[in-house]
Amino acid sequence: MEKNFNVLLEAVAHELKFWKGFVQTPRFLDGWVANVKTPELQQSVYDFIKSKDAKILDVGSGVVSILNGTPCRALNSVDLLGNLYPFVFDYEKHAMKQPVSIAGEYLLEKVQRDFYDIVHMSNAIDHAVDPKLVFENLVACCKPGGFIILLRTPHPYARIVRQFSSCPSCAGCARRFAPRLNPHTWPLSHMGDNVTD
Repeated sequence: MEKNFNVLLEAVAHELKFWKGFVQTPRFLDGWVANVKTPELQQSVYDFIKSKDAKILDVGSGVVSILNGTPCRALNSVDLLGNLYPFVFDYEKHAMKQPVSIAGEYLLEKVQRDFYDIVHMSNAIDHAVDPKLVFENLVACCKPGGFIILLRTPHPYARIVRQFSSCPSCAGCARRFAPRLNPHTWPLSHMGDNVTD
């Protein structure tokens, strides 16, 4: 137990150290904080989201969502370390909203079911204790007919996406699994009953 706790503390310290350095860079201040397309966001994802006029939830967002600056109806973000990020970034100074602090495994305690048009997660599932439960919660937060976008998902988690077979969000939901953009990117579309290739 003590060893696991120490590993957790080291992981949190590592994450905060990364963000503390990154939030001071011109790359972050000009590309993530400014209301422009974030340079790290793939153009095809930006174009897709821009075309939807969507309510978006970014899960595991980090200090500031990579989707900041993407035209949408509403953008909300959550991150396990949301309550710690004010120690490394001044939200008030930059007139930005900090992410709600919650782990993906407990998402439904603070996020409404069947509410978002798009649920996004990038480079975060590898931090989950129970990735399958996180995927189920992503689906549960997404409206029937909405979309789940998973980016920068390490290979072992792609297997979980392929095995994901029950949808708590709507009865008879059909899904399509489509590798796109690069070998480490697997969007999972939650399409309701209308799936097309």
